[in-house]
Amino acid sequence: MEDQNTPEKEPDKLDLEEKLEKLAIQVRTLLSQEYYELVELIRNPVRLMWINLLIGLARGIGIFIGMTVVGALLLVVSAKLLSGIIDLPLIGRFVADLVDAVTTQMTRPGR
Repeated sequence: MEDQNTPEKEPDKLDLEEKLEKLAIQVRTLLSQEYYELVELIRNPVRLMWINLLIGLARGIGIFIGMTVVGALLLVVSAKLLSGIIDLPLIGRFVADLVDAVTTQMTRPGR
């Protein structure tokens, strides 16, 4: 006969403790590997500079491509919006009048 005072969950408790111990070992292993990789990277400055160079190039290319796309979209949108609002011959006439006024002022005697 089984003793009724003995809890039946004792094997589950041991199983849980084993799993926790295995998990703790895995965590320690992962942490030590990350620290090892970091120490190796610090010990090899040429590799560190090479990695930083590649990361910098990737960021620069990404920024260049992104700004090109955004700039092109802004130009297209602004051209579409302004084409209906602004009459370009009117602006051309204004600029021509401005240039004539400047050249007249420059050719006046006494300047």
